[in-house]
Amino acid sequence: MNKICTSLEQSKKLIELGININTADMWYQYIGDSFKDGITKPIYFPMVMRDDPTKKDIPAWSLSALLKLIKPINENTYKIIGTLNGGAIISFEEVTNVMFQEDEIIDVAFKMVCWLKENDKL
Repeated sequence: MNKICTSLEQSKKLIELGININTADMWYQYIGDSFKDGITKPIYFPMVMRDDPTKKDIPAWSLSALLKLIKPINENTYKIIGTLNGGAIISFEEVTNVMFQEDEIIDVAFKMVCWLKENDKL
């Protein structure tokens, strides 16, 4: 599956880490609640950024928005490599010896942003 933005869970994690929501370029628009098996769940739909999000909307980050958050460490830059199976690897090997590999490139960027934020490098 080609993801266009962070998942709801990833978006919530970025907000929890204190990532500025104004850096998000997409939103999960709240479109109502569903009731199934005695449980009410909110329904969200990913969309491009809008001027007036509701309080129930959740910011989301595209790949380009996540990459804008990643800054060079000690003047070294990160490296993104595609894998033969269609996945991706992102690393700051020269400086931090940190590398993440996932099936989706947006997931490696998400993990790197989380690591950088959690280690006070963002």
